[in-house]
This record gives sequence, C-alpha cells and structure tokens, in this order.
Amino acid sequence: MNERVWQANELPSQLLQEELAAMQKESRELGIRQFRYCLHSDNDSALQQMVIFHNYPQVINWHCQPKGGIVFYYVIKGQIDIILSSDRTREYKLSSEAKSTQNNYLSMLSIPKNIFRRIITNSDDSIFLEISSGKFEDNDTIWTNSI
Repeated sequence: MNERVWQANELPSQLLQEELAAMQKESRELGIRQFRYCLHSDNDSALQQMVIFHNYPQVINWHCQPKGGIVFYYVIKGQIDIILSSDRTREYKLSSEAKSTQNNYLSMLSIPKNIFRRIITNSDDSIFLEISSGKFEDNDTIWTNSI
C-alpha cells in the first residue's frame, strides 16, 4: 500500500510476536511515527482489522465516522488513553496486560464509531488492535482539532 500502511497478502491473516517486533523495528528505523498493518484483504471488507504501531508518545486528533458502526480497541503493548466526546467527555485508560491489573486500566474497549474520539499514547511506544465494522473510505472520517 505505502510505507505507513501494509496489508496482509492472504487470509487467514496471522502474525507472530517476532513479526510484530520486526515491523515495529523497521517502522522506527524508517522514522515513521505511526504505522498500520491491515489484516483484512481490502478497504471494501465488512470488517477492518488493523494493528497500529505508535513509535513514540503522540496524540491523534478528534475524529469520528458518522455513518456509524462499532470500533474496538485492544492494547497489545504500551498504554493509551481514548477520550470520547458526546453528551459528556469520558476518558478510558487502556494498557497491555503487564499494567492492566493496576489502577483500573482496561485492556479493551468497544465504542460507537459516530462518537468523536481522541487517542493519546502515553508510553514510549504502543501497539494496539483497532477493529472496525464497515468498509473504509478515507473521506468517511471527520477530523477536528478541538471539540
């Protein structure tokens, strides 16, 4: 696809821990702050499954997909916050297994896609799954700097 987004060549898609580490290492060496590996076959798939690598602490601006559906997050490595803004602002702290038993961290979260959300990586790096219902069209996402 491009240097920041790779796609699986076949189904079923599978990844070894060593492959996750190798992708993270290579994307860091290329100076990529954010890298995505898609487990689905194409953007028209009914289920979009992505492994997302954040190679240093960062903030992803507010965004939503108003056509609706569900988006699911699961942290493989590191710690992220997902902040939702609808009737009221809510913050969810997610962390990998090593930290999830402390301080009420979640390991996974499922939310409606039509709610604005902001993702903050608080650890040195993070790897997480983002699984979303419906096909992906870049122009279906609304981005904003503030709510």
